[in-house]
Amino acid sequence: MRGTVAFVAIAALLAVSCGGPSGDAGTATTRSATASPASSPTPADIRAEVRVGGEPIGAVAIGEDVWVVASSFESIHDGSLARVDVRNGRVTARVRVGSIPLEVTAARGSLWVSNSDDDTVSRIDARTARRTATVDVCAAPEGLAALDDRVWVVCEDDGVVAPIDAERGRMLDPVSVGASPRFATAAFGAVWVSNFGAPPSRASIRRPAR
Repeated sequence: MRGTVAFVAIAALLAVSCGGPSGDAGTATTRSATASPASSPTPADIRAEVRVGGEPIGAVAIGEDVWVVASSFESIHDGSLARVDVRNGRVTARVRVGSIPLEVTAARGSLWVSNSDDDTVSRIDARTARRTATVDVCAAPEGLAALDDRVWVVCEDDGVVAPIDAERGRMLDPVSVGASPRFATAAFGAVWVSNFGAPPSRASIRRPAR
């Protein structure tokens, strides 16, 4: 995936936007709108924008923090993971990860970030905001899903989804899932993978065996 994302809405309450001339990364901007006294905010209202820098893509919540992947498609080695405190809308930590990070998931007290350009997954300790491991994986990793003691990573170029042993920090045997898989989610005791390149006549959601 190559492109620029202007901002990402989080939980319908915060919007995360790229840093720019209008403000520094890590600051929150509130929005106001004209409304009658009888009106009230709807769940879809954007209450604030938090500038995290880079080109925000993936996001996940742990406790009172939202972690946002701040990628960079022009300077590919500047990707990072930013921690946003939802109580005040400020960036409280930033961790350097791999080249062109895309997605993030949470498992076993850590954040796991897929780095598409260097075929790795970064592990970050959620408590200390420090990178604790870099796991070599399959080609062009993107989607991530956590299930039990495994973190599953989707690799588009290899057409596979591969489990990572979250305890030992190493990739296990991959599973072939079809053409150009992109994203994954864990539900109903299984990992479900979307295949972007699947023909229209075929199902585009696969369930690898656990």
